[in-house]
Amino acid sequence: MTARANSITTVILGRTLAGLAASPGTTLAGGSIADMFDTNKRGLPMSVLTMITFMGTSFGPGLMGFVGQYCGWRWIIYIDVIVSGLLSLALIFLTQETRGSVLLSRRAKKLREEKNDPRIQCRSDAERASLLILIKISMTRPVYLLCTEAVVFFISVYISMAWGTMFLALEATSLVFENVYGFTLGQSGAVFFTMFIGGFLGFLANFYQERLYQRTVATRGPEARLYASCVGGLLFPIGLIIFAFAPGRTHWMGPVMGLFFTYFGIFCIYLASMNCTQEPFTKREAAQYAHPYFAPTDLADAYTIYASSAISGQSLMRNCVAGAFPLFTYQLYGRLAMLATVLSATPFVLLKYGPKIRAASLFSKELERMRAANPNQ
Repeated sequence: MTARANSITTVILGRTLAGLAASPGTTLAGGSIADMFDTNKRGLPMSVLTMITFMGTSFGPGLMGFVGQYCGWRWIIYIDVIVSGLLSLALIFLTQETRGSVLLSRRAKKLREEKNDPRIQCRSDAERASLLILIKISMTRPVYLLCTEAVVFFISVYISMAWGTMFLALEATSLVFENVYGFTLGQSGAVFFTMFIGGFLGFLANFYQERLYQRTVATRGPEARLYASCVGGLLFPIGLIIFAFAPGRTHWMGPVMGLFFTYFGIFCIYLASMNCTQEPFTKREAAQYAHPYFAPTDLADAYTIYASSAISGQSLMRNCVAGAFPLFTYQLYGRLAMLATVLSATPFVLLKYGPKIRAASLFSKELERMRAANPNQ
């Protein structure tokens, strides 16, 4: 639809439908990793997922700038359709179910058929709701977590601002390098490879973050995931300041270095948001560390099991802000560094007060009430 469009209305409609179709992948990927890996082993898979996210956002405009320059904008959409179609087929035929309740349901069904015993059921079968109720829960739970869970909310605000800045940079980069430095469309698109370089170095830095996490998780808890975001949160506004004031005053590598620091910081913030949104531990995992810190919190039955819902709520805010920021590029261009500096305090605040914030969680208290009523759950 978009590739054959002859009006802006058709383009907007086509892009809206494409966004609706593609949105589940953003949340399900993090939820699938939460299903497959224990909390203390989740850092590397999440960093790989984040790096691939940055690769797509970098290589897309980086390569498609030349496609648009030499082949026309419609071929950008055609290539997108071809790649997305092949990946969709790969997902359908090569991936497997990861959610525990679904796997148990399938196992129970197989045993019922083998033993011809209708009494064999798992809890998810007995408690399965109607389709309308499932749709309602899927649409409301992310918003509920976003509005009631302080950790989810504040991290979502932080990553939303960072993510919105990255999409604003898609517009600002063309303004700077084409208007100030005389770059062609393809050359200005190639600047976005800076995003991949910053993301890749952030990926390498995450190995040290993982060492810090393993060393301090017993005393810090889930907030041990935030050390890299503290550094990234400081580099993020520094990069914005360089990118805002370097154009026209320095060589074109000046604003490129500003973008590098910005994207490195965004990578650290994004990775921390993905991990902490689904982080706190199950009772089994908490027992591995034998530390009283985890006894009263035990929130992973909320975030690990419902990681996709928590990430979905975060993604809702993040993508709404990312969609709005480019509309105000000229107004926001020189002001984001101040906002980024203020929000850079977020990981430091969560490092210090995160346990108290999570202890006051309404969702956590409800889970404790449910466990008290069902001690064998």
